[in-house]
Amino acid sequence: MVTVQNRVALVHEGSAPIHGRGLSLTTEPRPGQSTAFPAAVPTRPAAVVPDRGLLDEVEAVAQIGSYSLDVPSGIWVSSKGLDAIYGIDASFERSVQGWASLVHPAERDAMVAYFAEEVLGRRRPFDRQYRIVRLDTGEERSVHGRGAL
Repeated sequence: MVTVQNRVALVHEGSAPIHGRGLSLTTEPRPGQSTAFPAAVPTRPAAVVPDRGLLDEVEAVAQIGSYSLDVPSGIWVSSKGLDAIYGIDASFERSVQGWASLVHPAERDAMVAYFAEEVLGRRRPFDRQYRIVRLDTGEERSVHGRGAL
């Protein structure tokens, strides 16, 4: 299964961009990648778990969000931060078509073509600033999406 991991959407309010970064460490090596590093990372006790509430708060303050896309099915899972940026709730269809419906109509065809041809077709990193229309308010926003297959 091919999965897109940890996409980060950055919101720009007015003309002053709000910058942020996403970081993900996976213990599953990519083809040709050594597994020595993950094995050398100390393990933490099972009782210690990341504080999801704290991560949600960080996303809210930084105005960032993330998602993971299962490429074969076209279905994605999003963080609370990304839901807030897009103005979506639990009932929103999290599919490639659903994402495309949030892209500003003037940029939709170009973004769908970029995603299909460059990201999926040529396996290039996703790195694009584009406009969306928030589902809940109809407000136009500029976002910056980054990630890789």
